Amino acid sequence: MSKVEVFEDLNINDFLKAGRAKIGSNDGYTEIEEDGTLRFDGAAVVWDDIRIVPGVFDFPGIADPVLDNWQPGGAGATYKVWVFAQNDEVHTTVQLPHKYKEGSDIYAHVHWTPRTRGNEEIGKTVAWKIDVSWSNNGEVFPSSTTYDLTDTCTGTDNLHEKTSDVLLSGVDKRISSMLEIRLYRDATDDWAGVLAAQLPAFLELDFHFQIDTAGSRESHSK
Repeated sequence: MSKVEVFEDLNINDFLKAGRAKIGSNDGYTEIEEDGTLRFDGAAVVWDDIRIVPGVFDFPGIADPVLDNWQPGGAGATYKVWVFAQNDEVHTTVQLPHKYKEGSDIYAHVHWTPRTRGNEEIGKTVAWKIDVSWSNNGEVFPSSTTYDLTDTCTGTDNLHEKTSDVLLSGVDKRISSMLEIRLYRDATDDWAGVLAAQLPAFLELDFHFQIDTAGSRESHSK
C-alpha cells in the first residue's frame, strides 16, 4: 500500500537547497530551478511527437500522390486518403519546439495502411523514404540525408501499420532548428498493385523528440 503523508504549515524552504527543489532519484528527477523553471533530467525526460499530416504537404506538380477513397470494413463512412505510387513525393518543413531537449536525437516513422490490399500484398514492401536537411537558426542548411523507412505489409486489410523508427542525430541542434523534408515512395519496393485503388495510403509522418523543460526560459533560447 502506498504511504501518503500530509504536511501542515508547509515551509517550502525546507525543500529547497541552494534555491532548487528536486524530486526523484539519481536515475532521474524533476527539478524546480531557482527561477521557477521546471526541468526533467535522466529517466524523468519525457517524449512527444511532431505530427505531419497530409494537409501540410506541398506538392511538386509532377509525381504527386493521388487522393483516393477508403471505406474501412466495406461499410460506413468513406474517407479520402493520399495514396502513393512509386516515385510519388511531397514536401514539408518542421521546426523543433521550445520544449525540445537540445542536442538530443529525434526519431522518425510513418503511419500507413494497405487499405483493402492487405491480403494480396502480404510480405510485400513499401519503400517510404525521407530526405532531410536540418539546420539551426543562423546556420547553413547542409546537403540532405536519406532515411529509409521501408516497411513490410503484415497481410491484414485496413490495418494501421507503422514503420520502424529511424534515428536523426541531434548533435548540436537547438530549439527553433528546422528540417526541410521530402517524403516519397521509392521505386525499390515490390508492392504489386499499381492502380489507385491498389496503392498504399499514407496516414502521418511523426518525429519523436525528448522534452527536458516545459518551454524555453527566453523567447529565443533555452
